[in-house]
Amino acid sequence: MSYQWSLPNDFHLQENPDERDAEARVNAVKGLVSVCETLTKAKEASSIVSREDDVTLYHLIKNEIVKSLLKALDDYSVDNRGDVGSWVREAAMDGLEKCTYILCGKDSMDSIRNSPRVESALELPSDSAENNHKHSFFDAKLATAVVGGIVKQAVEKMDKLREAAAKVLHRILYNEKIYVPHIPYREKLENIIPKKADLKWGIPSFSYPRFVQLLQLDCYSRVVISGLGISIGGLQESLRKASISALLDYLQVAETDIPEERKSREHLLCTDILWVLQ
Repeated sequence: MSYQWSLPNDFHLQENPDERDAEARVNAVKGLVSVCETLTKAKEASSIVSREDDVTLYHLIKNEIVKSLLKALDDYSVDNRGDVGSWVREAAMDGLEKCTYILCGKDSMDSIRNSPRVESALELPSDSAENNHKHSFFDAKLATAVVGGIVKQAVEKMDKLREAAAKVLHRILYNEKIYVPHIPYREKLENIIPKKADLKWGIPSFSYPRFVQLLQLDCYSRVVISGLGISIGGLQESLRKASISALLDYLQVAETDIPEERKSREHLLCTDILWVLQ
């Protein structure tokens, strides 16, 4: 028996912010992710699911569910309670983490299932790793989008959200059960987010100087400057000072670089600022 998987059109962001129901959107995000977890667990426990249905489900999670969750990170709806869109963004980060583990777990199982039986590592075909990457559900492009979307939340104006984002990144980087591959500049991220737990990510003077270092990496620079822009333009004085100070310190350090590297860094920053302003 074959099943057709599709994402309901009414899940996507409504065009008119005034028509958005924050609680409903939070529940929609959580419910959608819960359905993904239920279906994938049921699939793993079943012996009658066809290969076609199996692949279709994971393609739906990669191409539709994750895409919708990334779009939910742009929910900045505001009502008389304040930034209610932050509830949706926090739920979306949690959902992205769970979908990441689902896709990486599937890739890991497929890799084991498809690997040839060999007597030693010397007999393993040289193109095995390349083929696995080519057909993986969680590829480099998706890893960049997911990690970049969460990084943006780690430099925004709400202490609670910055802390939540940093903790999600920490779990993704150091998960002991499921390894998450293809993360750009993983070593740099691990230096910024060390394995040591219980760091004060909600404190602006602690978090901003760390994450602002990602401005020198082109795959993260735009999301970082975009998040910083929201913080710098915020109403909270201490938050503005902390975010501006981190950015100015980053630029001052750049002045000690080799002239060519300094120009390249300044050009990248100016380009990203223009991109944000467009």
